[in-house]
Amino acid sequence: MNRFRSTSKIRLVVLVCVAWSWVSAASAQVTAEAVQHAIDRGVAFLKKQQSAETGGWQEYTNQSCGLSALCTLALLNCGLDHNDPAVARALDYLRQCEPKRTYSISLQTMVFCQARQARDLATILTNVRLLENLMIRRDDGPMQPGGWPYQTGQGNGDPSNSQFALLALSAAEERGVAVSKEVFEIAEDYWLRRQQRQGGWTYSSTAKGAPASGSMTCAGIASLVITRGRTGKSQARIEKGMIQCCGADIDERDPIQAGLDWLGKNFLVSANPGVRVHGLYYLYALERVGRLTGHRLIGGHDWYREGAEYLLKRQDGFEGFWRGVGHDDSIPTVGTSFALLFLAKGKRQVVISRLQHGVASDWNWHPDALRQLTHHVERKWQQDLTWQTVQLAGASVEELLKSPVLFISGSGPLVTTAQQRDVLKQYVEQGGFIFAQATAASGCQPSREFEQSLRQLVEELFDAPLEKLPVDHPIWHAEYRLKPTKMPDNFWLYGVQACCRTSIVYSPVSLACLWELSDPTGRRELPDRWKPAIETAAHLGQNVIAYATGRRLRDKLDGQTVLVPQTDLAMSPRNTLIVPQLEIGAGGDEAPRALPNLMEWMRRQVATEIASPAEMAGFDAKTLQDYSIVFMHGRYSFTLTEAQRNVLHDFLTGGGTIFAGAICGNDEFTQSFRREMQLVLPGVPLSPLAADHEAFTSRFRGYNLSSVTLRKPVEGESGIVVSQKVGAPLIEVMRQDDRDCVFFSPFDLSCALENQGGIQCAGYDTVDAAKIGINLILYAMLQ
Repeated sequence: MNRFRSTSKIRLVVLVCVAWSWVSAASAQVTAEAVQHAIDRGVAFLKKQQSAETGGWQEYTNQSCGLSALCTLALLNCGLDHNDPAVARALDYLRQCEPKRTYSISLQTMVFCQARQARDLATILTNVRLLENLMIRRDDGPMQPGGWPYQTGQGNGDPSNSQFALLALSAAEERGVAVSKEVFEIAEDYWLRRQQRQGGWTYSSTAKGAPASGSMTCAGIASLVITRGRTGKSQARIEKGMIQCCGADIDERDPIQAGLDWLGKNFLVSANPGVRVHGLYYLYALERVGRLTGHRLIGGHDWYREGAEYLLKRQDGFEGFWRGVGHDDSIPTVGTSFALLFLAKGKRQVVISRLQHGVASDWNWHPDALRQLTHHVERKWQQDLTWQTVQLAGASVEELLKSPVLFISGSGPLVTTAQQRDVLKQYVEQGGFIFAQATAASGCQPSREFEQSLRQLVEELFDAPLEKLPVDHPIWHAEYRLKPTKMPDNFWLYGVQACCRTSIVYSPVSLACLWELSDPTGRRELPDRWKPAIETAAHLGQNVIAYATGRRLRDKLDGQTVLVPQTDLAMSPRNTLIVPQLEIGAGGDEAPRALPNLMEWMRRQVATEIASPAEMAGFDAKTLQDYSIVFMHGRYSFTLTEAQRNVLHDFLTGGGTIFAGAICGNDEFTQSFRREMQLVLPGVPLSPLAADHEAFTSRFRGYNLSSVTLRKPVEGESGIVVSQKVGAPLIEVMRQDDRDCVFFSPFDLSCALENQGGIQCAGYDTVDAAKIGINLILYAMLQ
């Protein structure tokens, strides 16, 4: 095929292309943009209701500053901080308040913990002592120890007050304020005694046959998660000065799982299961359960997506508020605050997910580990995050890709079906990351079965063995600067290179056991001999997450695009533009999916037929004459022969175009490419493309590239620091005979196109890289 005739035909296809859409066809009705719009409208409503004089809101009867605290908590969780004028006025108002009732004390405490202002620490401490003293500690008739009344001497305690008190005490501990362990122990017993045989909880403890409700069941589940994490009843424990990672005895009827089972059987988002009132209050509690237990699905229901869809339909079309059923929910400021807390907190980005595999509980030896690790990451990144559990059985690639890191652990063999192995392979190839760990067997004896099965799986899927990571691997200093040679031998990580980066990492020991023992606040008392190991394990876990994600996370509601590139040219439609990769022996095979993925992005998003051959093209003039554009990339230095330079010279002067990039922003390749291009076209400079160049505009049916983000990693004292610069892409160009014929990116496009790149790569993210590539190809075709 003559490249000039084929290009003309392709122009006709491109000129009738459809608009770009990054949302996958399989995505549901609820989008991240729609949810954010609803949140913005709800925030605007709350701000409108705020008193210009006091900075508070019209208070609920007998609750002093409770409603104002609830509204402020909602605003803070929606992304506003203490510098926002409305939040600043609200904080000043709350600082003048001295609440005496459980709800108000708890909500004020939660607000000050969320605002994270040092000036409020004294008030947080005072409130913690008030709540500790308010808790009922003696069994006196109807009064139940472990619960909280409305205020001292008023009421016998109820689960609604009690859950808010625990939420406040938990937030205070995470802020670094010590809370009596005894309080959590007594509270845990309170919730265990109140649980019904079917697994649910009811508001009343005296009414015979009182039905369980969704809101109180959520309160019970979340409260037990909180108390279990504070009473030392995790699977990992320290006994007689020794760490035990084999797991504690597990009750046949785990109360948390029993509560989740009840919730799953009675699941609703349109009403509060069991009582049908206080539905917005229930949704706020449901969000808490999903987030604290790491469940994306409850009873097979995607609780956040379904709840968000319901709330978006129920939002007032004019003023943006929510109003529910019940004496609390029916107040617009209250209902709106609950709805906003659900939408904002429930959409927290997922940083890691535990993979449920097999039929037993071998995959979940340390259920509190990921929650603790996520808390560590939150504190380091200063960002609210979440974790989840996903099931391998029946999971699709799209389902797994909602998690940037897939945590797989076990002591027995990792048993998978052929279909599940294919899904895991595609998950990694599409940009996912596997973090695997071995755990001890039930008798506390080390087991090699999991490791052996994992090694076999990796070699089967990626044709490469797990190997010890070198001492200079960026994973050792992605977040904290660790020295692997100074760590115990069994702390060393193993990995396999897949898709431009190390995409699978394995630890032969249970880091999860040590995560479960760790405390992000630093307040848990640990034996001195074990503190270094626990701290190292926490830092190592954070390093793996930072390396795997590049500190870039998808929105929870983003559609997942799975690319299956077209490489069988015999199946390509007529007039397909073929773009081959030129073989230059510079490590271009380390990102083999970069070009095919770019072709697939372009084929889907710009509706033009374009493909890349499975095999690289050689330096042959007869071969290259069939192409109008060729692609070059690499990550090592290279030198062309005189004959190869002559072939490229003839290709470029004959109307061809080269599109090239340095894999992972490799400087050796960049210097080699610049040198060789000067020899190919002597006297033609390789110069920066102007920021306002038409190739960066939508003139050729491309995209406005004026604000892409360039990320550059810098080695800091404690780890890798990533700087970000927003602007037009940094592309170099050679112009011959009034035609731009060479486009080169010294910053990474390839790793981003192959997966999501890495923290160590200087370059662009996947979306920006695809847009840059598409724009340059369209411009080369149509200039």
